[in-house]
Amino acid sequence: MQTTFPSRQNHFQNLLTLAIFMLIICYYAFNGIPKSEPFLLENSPEQNKNVVLETSISKLRAAVLMDADIVEINGSLYATENALEGIIGAKKTKVAIRKIHEKLLSGDKQSAVRLINALPTLILK
Repeated sequence: MQTTFPSRQNHFQNLLTLAIFMLIICYYAFNGIPKSEPFLLENSPEQNKNVVLETSISKLRAAVLMDADIVEINGSLYATENALEGIIGAKKTKVAIRKIHEKLLSGDKQSAVRLINALPTLILK
């Protein structure tokens, strides 16, 4: 069985690698980990209004489909009405919400869900 002895070049390479590794550790120890600039996404007020509207529509749809109590449905209707008023105006909003409320009172959940799904299209009109 033949054994090999490390050569001087091998020792030098190991020493150089260790020295570089120690320099890197010392650099981060004294300077800290570099912090990147946070990425700021500037949202326009229109985007924020649309997000609030979509969230309130989604909660209203979920409340209707899950047979929530009338208090939760009325609260979701109110939140949707407030979110929609800021985008399309009070008159159109009240008409749309009143139609949904009438369908819910008559017990026609399927038509109410259709009207709820049509709410985002009111913005385009």
